[in-house]
Order: sequence, then structure tokens, then C-alpha cells
Amino acid sequence: MHTVFLLFFGLYAVGVSAQDYVVSAKGDTLRGNVKLLTYDIQDRVQLTGPGKKQVFTALEVKTVMMDGELYKTQRYENSYRYMKLLKGGYLSLYAFRPKGQAAYDGRMLIKTTGQSAEVANLTFKKSTAAFVEDCPEVAADVRAGVYSRNELDKLIDQYNACMAGPRPPGGATESPTMVAWQMLQKKVAGLPNFDKQNDVLDLLADIGQKIKNTQPVAGYQLDLLSQYLQGQAIDELENFLDLVKK
Repeated sequence: MHTVFLLFFGLYAVGVSAQDYVVSAKGDTLRGNVKLLTYDIQDRVQLTGPGKKQVFTALEVKTVMMDGELYKTQRYENSYRYMKLLKGGYLSLYAFRPKGQAAYDGRMLIKTTGQSAEVANLTFKKSTAAFVEDCPEVAADVRAGVYSRNELDKLIDQYNACMAGPRPPGGATESPTMVAWQMLQKKVAGLPNFDKQNDVLDLLADIGQKIKNTQPVAGYQLDLLSQYLQGQAIDELENFLDLVKK
């Protein structure tokens, strides 16, 4: 009997851990059966749990885990879509459903700064090279035909390695982590009626100094930052944490 109970409990635990989930804009994790719904302006996600069905917009729920694949809300033209993450990093690759199609055949390159570019077919060399121009060697390789539309993984690896490396002296481009820190600091400074604003800005100043000095940022500082900004729905915070924790 004891063995049967343990076997049942183990199977139940595996089922729960493998369950789909969504993460709300406030940072809450909700588990259940997930289904993506397409609408004209905003995609939606349906979450079904025991005796309860909820539908959220792509702005209310920005992260979806479904069938072992991660989807994130991204702006596309004048709409908000759930795009499937294919490769993450400072420069990430997403798959999306082009208008009028059910398959995720479209490809989008997105930087943590928020800049994005759809991967074109006919103008691939010109448009992609322009998008990665902040790393001249990668842009030159794209123009030279080193990478094709089917070799985006290699292109992204080279670009991210370039951006993570030492920046050239004299008017150098900031590191991706520093750029993300600057964007977060600017967003916090502009938050209206935020009673923890001064505390967060002081904390960010200390974190920023460590980044400039290439010193590790303490885990408790990142946890405190997340606690202070909980409920603020700041995309810049998520982008910054993704980079600084690497």
C-alpha cells in the first residue's frame, strides 16, 4: 500500500511540474491548461484550471509556457502578439504567425533594448545587416553572404558574443547590460506616484557602479529590486535581470 501511494504521488508530482503556466504582468504564476487565441489587435491566452476558465490579453499575461515552449508578448506592427522564443540572449530570435496564417513561419529578431526587425526574404542581407550594424564585423559578414536566412542561430551567436566582449575605446558602445540598466533607470525615474522611487534609484546607482567596474551584482540586490518593482509591470526590469544574471 505504501509503495502504491508513493507511485501515485510521484506520478501526480510529475504531472503538476509538467503543467503549462502563464506569468502575469504583475509577476504572478498561474498553472493550468493553456490555449493561445488570436485576435485583431491583441492575442489572448485561455487558462483552464479545476472548475475555472480565464482569458487574459497579451498585455495582462506577457509570458506563456505551453507544451514545453516559451511564448512572450511582442509588439508587431500595431498589435501585440504571442511570439515563440526560439533562441534567447541580448539578441533573441522569435517565431510568429504572419497575418492570415496559423503556422509560426515568420521570424523576428528582437534586442533587449526593445529594437526589433522582421527577418525578410528578398532584402535579408540589407535589412539584417542594418539591424546589427552596432557590431560592424557581423554586419559585414551578413552583407558578404556568410549567413543566410536559414543560419540565424550562427548569426545570433556571433552577434551576442561581439556585444558581450570588450567595447572599443573612445566613444565606445555601451555593453548590453549597461544599456539595459540605463533604460531601467530612466523608466523608474519616470514612474508617477511611486513611493519607493528614491530607494530604487539609490539601489540602481549602486548596481550600475558595479556593472561599470565589472564587479558581480549581489543576488540580494536583484531580489530587492524585484520586490520594490513588483506590480509595476516594467518590461525593462525583465530585460535587465535576464542579462545581469547570465
